[in-house]
Amino acid sequence: MIRAAFLRFAAVAVALVSVAGCNPNAKECEAICRRFVSGCGFGAWSSVEQCQSGCVEDMYRRTDVDAVMACYEAAVDAPTREQAEAKVDAAIDGGFFGLQVADGTFDRESLVVGAIESGTCDVFAVIQCKVEAVQERPSGPFIQ
Repeated sequence: MIRAAFLRFAAVAVALVSVAGCNPNAKECEAICRRFVSGCGFGAWSSVEQCQSGCVEDMYRRTDVDAVMACYEAAVDAPTREQAEAKVDAAIDGGFFGLQVADGTFDRESLVVGAIESGTCDVFAVIQCKVEAVQERPSGPFIQ
């Protein structure tokens, strides 16, 4: 009985690995996961393979694979200078730096540079991408 359960488990595991291996997005997932794990040092995954498995699952769940992958790319890439400037300007308009402006210590350039640095490898953006990926009902080619 234990052997039969193990064989069923092994068959399912082999099937899942086989499906992940032939997934057209497996290489894209591997590339983005290498950046997440190695370049960003995200501790959410113990290995590139673990991250890749979740990424491939996300791609199977969604028909808008390009949008999900673009979300992951944006989370790991540095924001453009224009995006960082827009963030800083929104904060200025919101009055977040009123005291610094009033006492003459306001330095917009350092805030823009800081926004670029803090927006690179943005773990919260990665989490948001994952949440958006799994909130949609699975509709991929193998889920019917």
